[in-house]
Amino acid sequence: MTTTARPQNAKNEFVRGIGVALVWVVGVALVWVAVAVVFSIALRQSVAQSFRIALSALVAVTFLGMLFKWTYGRLRRGCILLDCGPHPRRRLLVWGSVASFFNGVFGVAEFLDSTAGGVGTLRHASGIPLGVFLLIMAFGRLQVTDRGIWVYVELLPWSEVGSYHWADDSKLLITPKRRSLLPLRCALRVPPEHKQSVDDFLSQFCGVRYVA
Repeated sequence: MTTTARPQNAKNEFVRGIGVALVWVVGVALVWVAVAVVFSIALRQSVAQSFRIALSALVAVTFLGMLFKWTYGRLRRGCILLDCGPHPRRRLLVWGSVASFFNGVFGVAEFLDSTAGGVGTLRHASGIPLGVFLLIMAFGRLQVTDRGIWVYVELLPWSEVGSYHWADDSKLLITPKRRSLLPLRCALRVPPEHKQSVDDFLSQFCGVRYVA
């Protein structure tokens, strides 16, 4: 990769990342509105109360979905061939988890207070599940297995690796085969001492490489 190509590729990845984030935000907002309308009609609730109930339901469903995906991935990830260590931002994730748990506890207290209205419901719905997920992420590990790459909380199967290449700082950039509306790469920080081993496993199980 040439010196001039690196900044352009980084810019492209940033733009793609912003695009994916916007698509997700718009999509979640539309689902939230749709669910709120259904609750408003079915339960004959006010608009504000329907949005609170819908948000709580979406948070609960999303959290259960993530737990299911995490559990299913752990069961099918296979034998661990190489352990590349914990998440590089473990401390930040732990502190984020603690803050989310506290937010959830305050939400429960407000929910039990009849004068708190729906504010406690919102905090209770988002704080505790988010804290659990951040804690799982904090203690997750980057591992190479015989069935794919375990990326802290989920499995990226070998069959889903479309292409990959290394950045100068031992950052592994993987482009999945399945593209969403806006393609986005998975960036993994691999310890320098494990770079060659990970590359050997990628060559063995994938046999593809992206060259910018």
